Amino acid sequence: MASKMSCWSVVLMLSILLGSTIVFFIIGALGPLSTQGVHHPMSLCIVPSSHKIVWDSSKRMIDDEQCKTMGRSVSLNELEKAELYPTENALFYTPIPFLKKNVMSRLFHFLIVDLGINFKTSEYPKKLMKHNLNTFRAEVSLGYRNKISGPWTRLASGNVSRTVSCSPNHMGVTTCDHAHLFELGSCHHKQYMVNLFFPSLPLDNMYKGLSPLARVSLYEVHQSMAFTKLWFVLKSVLCPISIAVLIWFRYRMGTADNSQQRTLQQRLMSFMGYTLVFYNVPFDLLSLYFDCPWLLVFNDFRQGLYVAALFSFWIISVQEHCRKDGETQTSIGTYWKEMGVVLLACTFLFIYEFCERGIQVVFPFYSLWGNWLSISVAWVFIGIASLSALLYLLMFLVATVRAYLELRRKEKELSSLSESARRSYEGLFGQFKFFLFVTVLVAVCSIATVVLPTEMMLHQWQHGKNEYAVYTALLTGNYGMWNAYTLLIMILYAPSKQKAASNGADETDPSKLQKFLSKQSQN
Repeated sequence: MASKMSCWSVVLMLSILLGSTIVFFIIGALGPLSTQGVHHPMSLCIVPSSHKIVWDSSKRMIDDEQCKTMGRSVSLNELEKAELYPTENALFYTPIPFLKKNVMSRLFHFLIVDLGINFKTSEYPKKLMKHNLNTFRAEVSLGYRNKISGPWTRLASGNVSRTVSCSPNHMGVTTCDHAHLFELGSCHHKQYMVNLFFPSLPLDNMYKGLSPLARVSLYEVHQSMAFTKLWFVLKSVLCPISIAVLIWFRYRMGTADNSQQRTLQQRLMSFMGYTLVFYNVPFDLLSLYFDCPWLLVFNDFRQGLYVAALFSFWIISVQEHCRKDGETQTSIGTYWKEMGVVLLACTFLFIYEFCERGIQVVFPFYSLWGNWLSISVAWVFIGIASLSALLYLLMFLVATVRAYLELRRKEKELSSLSESARRSYEGLFGQFKFFLFVTVLVAVCSIATVVLPTEMMLHQWQHGKNEYAVYTALLTGNYGMWNAYTLLIMILYAPSKQKAASNGADETDPSKLQKFLSKQSQN
């Protein structure tokens, strides 16, 4: 009867996992895009000295009204005569949002702005690439206000260096990629103003003033309001559920028979449950009331902590069933190689995150991708983390195959056991097969979400008259899958209050199967 009930429970839990993942996927697919992008062409103001304005001690910002007072505004058509405007007198500016009557919302959650530079002809960018002079230096200042009119308050200012990558397209026309300009971890204010000043342009000895430029623009990306609301709802629902399951799991561990020593696998489940609760708490709601520029870094840290716990649980749980030395109790130090790989990948990803978004909390214009030296350092961090992740994947696949083959071989030896013991072990074998299957499924889906290009964030898949947000579906589906997987594994392997009648062991205790495999391996 035990194996029958175990079989039904495995089928039920697998259905719940797949069903919840599909439901979350559909919610995301039918929902809004996760992000929205807006193009902002920059206006040109001719003033006596743009450099003095950017570094003005009064911290004033240039907008349409200030430009009329201090100088004159130049239309985009007049850039055809840009050689008449020296760089020291030219200042580019644009409000965000572009229309004065519009305002930003705190539900936008973050603000990422890229710089786009268009040239009149392909000759200039070709010369830049030829002479390796495609780094543009600028002085930029960022201001804000919380009314649709009135003075601006300076938020940040500084010098930036951005490398512009240009290449000919399929029509032979040279186009240039956008360069990251700044990032804000929260969108707390109603309007923003960007002032941009080029002290000089590359190859200024060959080209006069702003003559190479056709247009300077900003491309702003923020999280969509509808997706933010959807994300708040998902976290507000899943957070209390994960807390309840964790409390129940800890209660079962505390009230189980004292003769049952807590296994390493169960201790890792507890840690994974704590990190899931920490990840599910909707701290994002704070951004609706407070300016939280650190929120993006904090959210990435929470997700990284849960993923590290998840990966550690996967590799150690599988390895626990591959031991052949007869040991019944192990510690985290036993798997120092596996944990070392996980910690190495997480550490270098955290260093990269801190060096990029961490510094942007206090200086939003900073970017590791601003010059070739920092780009090289960034690729070192990413390269070491990627190699560690690849090594982990190989170790996990080898351990999974070994555990599955060992399980298949040991199943043939169950016929020599008594009927009650055989039924008990058949149930444990079914549970472990379920664990292996869903673990591989979750791992594949998680990796697929990570490696997909970020350009999908702004794309929709159209089928007939219907449009589906693919990236939003992956985000919500992956989030729901992680929650369903963790909670179901905790429920499946929670210690029982009663002993099995045959040998006084808990039928849900993973150590019972581990002891059986270890014992059989020694024989």
